[in-house]
Amino acid sequence: MLRFIAAFIAALLAAAPLALAEFVTVKIRTVGTGATQNQAILEGVEEAVKRVYGFYIKSNKESRTLYSETNGSFTYKAKLKEQVKQRFQGVINGYKVLKLWRGADGFYRAKVEVNVIRYKLPGFHSEKLRRIAVYPFGGTYGKEFSSKLENLLMQSRRFAVLDREHLSYYKKEKALITSEDADKKEKAKLKKLAGADYLLIGELKEFRIEKVPADKFLKIETTPKYRVRYTIDYKVLLFANNQVKYGKSVSGTFTVEANSLDEARDKALNRLARRVVNDLILDIYPPVAILAEGDRVVVNVGNQLAYPGECFNVYLKGEPIRDPYTGEFLGFNEIKIGKVGITEVKPKFSVAKVLEGFVVKGAILRPCKGGVQEQKFGKSTVRILPQGGVVLPFDKR
Repeated sequence: MLRFIAAFIAALLAAAPLALAEFVTVKIRTVGTGATQNQAILEGVEEAVKRVYGFYIKSNKESRTLYSETNGSFTYKAKLKEQVKQRFQGVINGYKVLKLWRGADGFYRAKVEVNVIRYKLPGFHSEKLRRIAVYPFGGTYGKEFSSKLENLLMQSRRFAVLDREHLSYYKKEKALITSEDADKKEKAKLKKLAGADYLLIGELKEFRIEKVPADKFLKIETTPKYRVRYTIDYKVLLFANNQVKYGKSVSGTFTVEANSLDEARDKALNRLARRVVNDLILDIYPPVAILAEGDRVVVNVGNQLAYPGECFNVYLKGEPIRDPYTGEFLGFNEIKIGKVGITEVKPKFSVAKVLEGFVVKGAILRPCKGGVQEQKFGKSTVRILPQGGVVLPFDKR
């Protein structure tokens, strides 16, 4: 009996992903053109599919006119039904011809309404996010470094990160879905691969780690330290015109505590990847205070992009600034209003404490140059209004 229950539960779990997959039907109206009546109809159906999926389903062969008109109504022929079924099975859920006529140019026109099956992507929809592809960095540990960059960019939730290293797995899954073994409805998951808005490329030109000799006079046991020396060159290219939108070369040294060389290398690569990603995000998407209640502030950066003890200066966004010669948008005039320190980090957001001044919802945050230091500040003379505004000391009453 227990074996039966266990098998039943396992079957339910195995079927769960399929149950979560959501397919919806959308009605698309198009007009197809062809030398024959059924060519016009098939082109109309094909165009409807293209509008949803972004690509055409190729035709293997074309048959003769398979459609006829009787007393103003249209009658489907068996061969046309079969041809449509073979080409669009699992992609459409029926169609009807609204109008069929022959134009002055001798070609037929078919106005069709097609029920196209669309697969709704699970989870957060990232269509509005800028798409970025991280290509493997050069250098001995470039591939590992690139993987860490991808993970941090995904965790930032500021970009839709596109994979360019494991396309072979995508092709294998695509071959399975389009095979006779898969449910025909699974074809609705097929779409054109998304193109990147930005390409992140670079090279880990120098990455050396050496163990720091232990202090011979220190009698207590401590975690070994490793010194890291690095040089990173990286660029962000705008794919549409190959323009360099952002570029930087950083180098330096730091130390990490680790119990082994492998652990030290992993920590060092994480730290360097975090620096690169933070530079990108702070330039394009600086952290924002999404909630401000008294001295407690919630910031829209989470795990791996913020750490307890980090300090951020807080700014109000002012007037936009543009280059007087080129008209290029340079950013906003930022007015410093306070300082916060991160106290708690969650997977998708962080909690901070106001250390100086005040914070309002929507204020942007920039990293402090130094670390967080708990300080005692006098009582603020700034009043925060219930509707969200602020009254500064020099404002007219």
